[in-house]
Amino acid sequence: CHTFIKTSTVSDLSHYIIPLKSIVSYNTTYDYELEESFFSAFVAEDGIIRGGNVKASIDVKKLNYSFELSIKLNGFVSVLCDRCLDVMEIQIDEDSVLVVKFGETYTEVDEELVIVPEKEGVFNIAWYLYESLVLILPLQRIHQDGGCNKEMEKNLQKYSTDITVVNEKIDPRWE
Repeated sequence: CHTFIKTSTVSDLSHYIIPLKSIVSYNTTYDYELEESFFSAFVAEDGIIRGGNVKASIDVKKLNYSFELSIKLNGFVSVLCDRCLDVMEIQIDEDSVLVVKFGETYTEVDEELVIVPEKEGVFNIAWYLYESLVLILPLQRIHQDGGCNKEMEKNLQKYSTDITVVNEKIDPRWE
C-alpha cells in the first residue's frame, strides 16, 4: 500500500496522522512533501527552520506488537546564517528508524521509541519529522567562504573587538 500526501493548508498537521490500528498490510508507505505550509506550522515553536522542500518517505512495517517506521528524508531546508543572518539552504539526506508501540499514554521513551495510546491507535508524525530535521542541522550554520552578505561582513569587521588590543592590559596578578 502506498500513500502520497502533499500538504496544502497552513498549520494543518492532520495530514501526518498515521492510522496504525487500521493498517492491514504488513508494509505500508507514506510519502510526504514537506514545504512552506509544513514549516510555517513550527516557526512559532523555535524558528530554526524557515522553510524548505524535503521529501519524506515513511515505510511502516507492522510487527507482532509494534510498528517499525523507516524514515527517509531528502531535500533542503532554509535556515538563517549564524554569521550574516541571511537565509541559506542546507541539504538533507537522512535515514532513521522509529519504533512505535501501543500503551496507555503517549510517551517518548527515547529518540527511537514512542508509545502511543492504544485507544487512539494513531501517530501524528509531523513533530517527529520536524524534530529530526532540526537535529540533522550542523551546530554552526554559516555560508561557505564568500557566501555571506558583504554588507554584514563589513559591519562585523567594523564593530568586532580586536583581541590583541584587549589582551595588552593584563592584570598583574595573572602574570
